[in-house]
Amino acid sequence: MKKFALLAACTALTASTAALADKASAPGQDKTCLITFNSPGAVAGGANADITDTKYLPRKAADKQASKNDTMATFDYPNGAPGFGSNTQEVCSALNPS
Repeated sequence: MKKFALLAACTALTASTAALADKASAPGQDKTCLITFNSPGAVAGGANADITDTKYLPRKAADKQASKNDTMATFDYPNGAPGFGSNTQEVCSALNPS
């Protein structure tokens, strides 16, 4: 009986955590755009033409990847960018060359 109660509690916790992860306002869901450029120099310039890939990721994951690769950087577009979208997720998607 104790095992069943523990299993039920774990299942309920997992389900509620999964439900929170789907909400943009859930804790830990601060996201940013990880942009991969074709060279370290392009990162410094930030030119849209030199982008090889973009990913909309949780900030911790994006920052970790960017810190290990000199051709990556994180960018935020809270107010969007003309012609690209109205928020970071839309701009990140629009900048992706693939």
